[in-house]
Amino acid sequence: MPTVMSRRQFLGLSAGATGMAVASGLGSLSGSPRPAAAAAWLAGATGATGATELAKATEAVEVTEPTGGVRVLMRDVLDFRLDPGEGPALFGPRTLGSGPSVPGIPGSGMPDPGTFHPGHFDPATVGPGTLGPGTFDRGTLTPGAVGHVTFRLHQGFQDGRIVHFIRTDASDAEYAERHGLAYTPLLSVVSQRELQNRVYGFANGQPPVLRDVPGMKGYTPLFRIHRVSGAPVDRVFRSEAEIETAAAAGQLRIEDSGVRVTLPLVQWGEESLPVDGQGDRHVGTGQLLAAPDLERRRVTFKLHWAYPNRGYILTDTSSAPMGPILRVPVSPYTAGLATIKATGRIWSFANGVAGSGALGHQPAILGSPPVPPSWSPFRDHFTLRWKDSRQARIVRSANEIEGLVEAGVLRQYHGTPETHPEGFVVHCPVPVIAL
Repeated sequence: MPTVMSRRQFLGLSAGATGMAVASGLGSLSGSPRPAAAAAWLAGATGATGATELAKATEAVEVTEPTGGVRVLMRDVLDFRLDPGEGPALFGPRTLGSGPSVPGIPGSGMPDPGTFHPGHFDPATVGPGTLGPGTFDRGTLTPGAVGHVTFRLHQGFQDGRIVHFIRTDASDAEYAERHGLAYTPLLSVVSQRELQNRVYGFANGQPPVLRDVPGMKGYTPLFRIHRVSGAPVDRVFRSEAEIETAAAAGQLRIEDSGVRVTLPLVQWGEESLPVDGQGDRHVGTGQLLAAPDLERRRVTFKLHWAYPNRGYILTDTSSAPMGPILRVPVSPYTAGLATIKATGRIWSFANGVAGSGALGHQPAILGSPPVPPSWSPFRDHFTLRWKDSRQARIVRSANEIEGLVEAGVLRQYHGTPETHPEGFVVHCPVPVIAL
């Protein structure tokens, strides 16, 4: 049974920004050769040598049984399904309607950023009570809990080229509520310049300008918003250099808002996130299930299930070796978020019960609930291995991990067995949780 939801379960249906879609060619993210150590980890190979430092799990969270409801944390979520064990039908479009046309700002040729269009999903096909406990029964979750989630796609510019991105989290409560994003105050602790990207938002409604995109050294999906006012209405700015030159000439004003937002890139110039046409594995050939639909301004990601009761997407990693393996862009500076305690934790299993996790075993476990103040979409990655695979069972919470590690039943590796003790960060926004 498909997991669907009523309008009331959305995080409000008030005004939200929409992006202008511009048709352009899509390329694929080029994959570099897989380093042997990382490839071995992906295959679930053994290989822990020497003493193992047991990192204590500090985010103890008790798992709760789903009560039959679902909550969507982001207004830009247009459609989703979580149907463990239902096979290929899991990935077909379900509640997406064609929606009305998008009215533009008069004379600008751009969409009105203050209009939200409920027709982007078909309310006739959704309703409360369709997500029951049986859908998320722990005994049936493990074999193949990979679903899909469709986001509204937003457009901007970077060094003259068109880019497309999604929006997930914001550090400011008022901004998050106004734009329908997940409120994540922990992102406010990020003050280091190198740990933040930059996005320029315009008072006149033109598409935003982003500083760095995947492939650039400074790329990170964590952006600090700078507001641009006084810009000429007859000019469209397409790069940071153009904005800074105009500001120096007194033609516009730039204000640092102090608000941080996460804007994972989907398509930039001729490159985009790679697509997995099969969609039945955590990694496969990509994290998208179809090429971005630029005309209808939407993109569909794999929706991965994690304990306790959360659906997440994977968009970036700080690790250069892991980027091509996970089929996501590399954002090197996100590694620094762990140093300043702006990350949560995610645990993957390298052996044990077979399932839908990254290594072909049970689903991942996320520490800390997706609520303020401790939540972060950025996750410090740890790998767990059963010392005796005959003792393997489903583990569902950080509390259980801590106990099993302390008892010597599980080995815990920062990053992977091959990279330990050096870890890496993955960006895993959570758009859907089961209640």
